[in-house]
Amino acid sequence: MIRLILIELLLFLTPSLLFIAFLLVKKRDPRHRVHWNGKGLRLFLIGLVLAGLSFVYEGMVSERQQGVYVPAHTENGVLVPGRFQ
Repeated sequence: MIRLILIELLLFLTPSLLFIAFLLVKKRDPRHRVHWNGKGLRLFLIGLVLAGLSFVYEGMVSERQQGVYVPAHTENGVLVPGRFQ
């Protein structure tokens, strides 16, 4: 679970990290606001699209359970967890 969260966070931050790397290669200071004017919203939206696309991809390729889901219930006073049958 934590792995998926970290992957989504990294995908979201990738455009900004690439822009910071570009500024460093060009020998510009990424902390100066003048380099970020007008680019922050675009980088945010690109990161949001990347994270959204990764959710779609994960939904398309993840393992699907077959069968009928039996919810958690009690049998003879013992809790039986939910499962697919």
